[in-house]
Amino acid sequence: MNKKKLLDQIKASGVVGAGGAGFPTYKKLEASVDTLIANAAECEPLLYSDKDLIKKKSSELIEGMKLSIELVGAKKGIIAIKEKYEDLIQLLEKQLPGNIEIFLLPDAYPVGDEQVLVWEVLNRIVPEGGLPLEVGVVVQNVGTLFNVFNALKNNEPVISRFVTVLGEVEKPFVADVAIGTSISYLIDYAGGVRKALQDRFKILEGGPMTGKLVEDINQPITKTTSGIIVLPENHYIIHQLEARESLIIKKAQSYCCMCQSCTEVCPRYLIGHDMRPDVLMKSVSIFKRLDTTAYLCCECGLCEIYACPMDLSPRLVARQLKQKLLEAGIKNPHHSAPNRVHTIREFRQIPGNRLIMKANLRKYKVVPDSIKTKLSSSIIQILLQQHIGSPAKPVVKVNDKVTQGQVIAKMENDFLGADVHSSINGNVIEVTDKFIKIKK
Repeated sequence: MNKKKLLDQIKASGVVGAGGAGFPTYKKLEASVDTLIANAAECEPLLYSDKDLIKKKSSELIEGMKLSIELVGAKKGIIAIKEKYEDLIQLLEKQLPGNIEIFLLPDAYPVGDEQVLVWEVLNRIVPEGGLPLEVGVVVQNVGTLFNVFNALKNNEPVISRFVTVLGEVEKPFVADVAIGTSISYLIDYAGGVRKALQDRFKILEGGPMTGKLVEDINQPITKTTSGIIVLPENHYIIHQLEARESLIIKKAQSYCCMCQSCTEVCPRYLIGHDMRPDVLMKSVSIFKRLDTTAYLCCECGLCEIYACPMDLSPRLVARQLKQKLLEAGIKNPHHSAPNRVHTIREFRQIPGNRLIMKANLRKYKVVPDSIKTKLSSSIIQILLQQHIGSPAKPVVKVNDKVTQGQVIAKMENDFLGADVHSSINGNVIEVTDKFIKIKK
């Protein structure tokens, strides 16, 4: 096995972490570890993207996992999946090679968080601000492993991904969607927003707990888009995300009661990290200082959506503090390696259904239609930065004809990032330093 050649092929195919972060996969697979974990938890409530991929592409997923295990020199691979997904477990069990096993996860949030997952599966605690690599583990989302298979076995780049569309739409669905397809096209495909809402709705990209507000309905799907969720504009989740920066801090300073409810459910605190959301709020409200423990927040949203009785958001406070710390040139000083988790952890697991009820999402808990055909809008807008690192540089110009899978933007020299490819056959109609538009 020529490891460098295979990693170069993964890099040229534009494979990045499909679970949300978008870290370039070739860089992750440069490591040498003893265990590779496939994250099949589909941690976010409501989403079906990973489940649909497993159902349709299980053999390719396992082959991608075998290739990744070989690349990192691991002794074994583990598919971590919620025990409630019995049909998917049976499907996978029929195809497992000797060096891959299944680990059954509880239906709890956020069990799919990378550091929480490593503890659940292997009882290893990732150091504060650290990576699973530091405890001999690489974690890959199932979508990433499928893309590794495509890159190495089919020489196919990343040009589509599975996306769930639900919420206040007429016909929720999950489908394989061409990168660059507009969100408006997907909402139209779902029958549009329910008429009762008229224009009183907002859109989340991602899951309901960690998703980001969509500013433009014509915004495109990227390599890391797992879901599109339409919610009423007065929904609590939308209300929190739209709160002004100054208001979030002022609310914390005005009426945080220091009850510690946020800390008691914080997943990073519970695995032994020095992350206490209640202390963070005290730092902001009483001492008015930049607390560096904000760097340890994984922004899962439990403190805000599930725990706080005062309608506050330690998560958003932490997000703002991270930005202020970076602007002040203050790096994360927290790197200790805890040797045990908190004894209360097993009693602080948040069941998925309870979280859905608490977040007022029960009406959106449906099994979406699984669409068999790949979807794409007639005009696609492919972003040049869909990953951690530097943006890719365009190698096409307006009026160029391009084919599906063709490289349209490349990374310069040894910069961290990923090449970008056309997801359709068509003509280039616009090129900027942010995106490339192509018309079928």
